[in-house]
Amino acid sequence: TGTEYIDFSYEGYSARLLTTSEVNSACNITVGSYTNGELDTCKYLLENTYYSNSSLKYGWWLENPHSSYAGNAWYVNVFSRNVPNYLASNYGGNGVRPAIEVPKSKISY
Repeated sequence: TGTEYIDFSYEGYSARLLTTSEVNSACNITVGSYTNGELDTCKYLLENTYYSNSSLKYGWWLENPHSSYAGNAWYVNVFSRNVPNYLASNYGGNGVRPAIEVPKSKISY
């Protein structure tokens, strides 16, 4: 609201990873379809990655493991701009992007 500054406290709230259902809903895609370019309408998910700066991470992990492959997890792939899965323990090129939950009652509109 103009010059008003509100100092939010995140005490008592934890950060978490974005889920596949949140990506599906926000980007109107189906995680697991392996469609190249499916995130072209959701490029904000590619911000601060190799997509915009080659010195940054190749993508970032989502919260959900793959239900059929033990050890695999879903991630945002900035090269093909989609959401595939990979063996989480072996892939060091991805980072994490936390989603911090803030109650609506703490947000001023």
